[in-house]
Amino acid sequence: SSGINAEYGDRGCNIIIHGLEELKDNGNSDELETQIKALFSELDEAPKVKSVERLGKISSSARPVKVVLRSRNAQISILSKKPLLKGNDKFGKVFLTPDRTVEERRERKQL
Repeated sequence: SSGINAEYGDRGCNIIIHGLEELKDNGNSDELETQIKALFSELDEAPKVKSVERLGKISSSARPVKVVLRSRNAQISILSKKPLLKGNDKFGKVFLTPDRTVEERRERKQL
């Protein structure tokens, strides 16, 4: 399995969560982990999570969240279920993307 992860570098197990409400207690990572567990349970997933962190500077809009999972299979499974969030009362405005390099994001923008 190390060959698969090598192909994607360290990002192969990561998911970026956009639009996840930023709670007032933004220094509390337990709160963030609780939100993410709730989100994953909506997708009927309970992956092993290595780490969770907000990206960027604090601003008026919710910052993206980087979730590092223990396996690429978990990432693929979760991303395949992201359409289930549409119309969801709690997570309808949340969207999930794989963790891409700056170069990959630039290429996708041109499409």
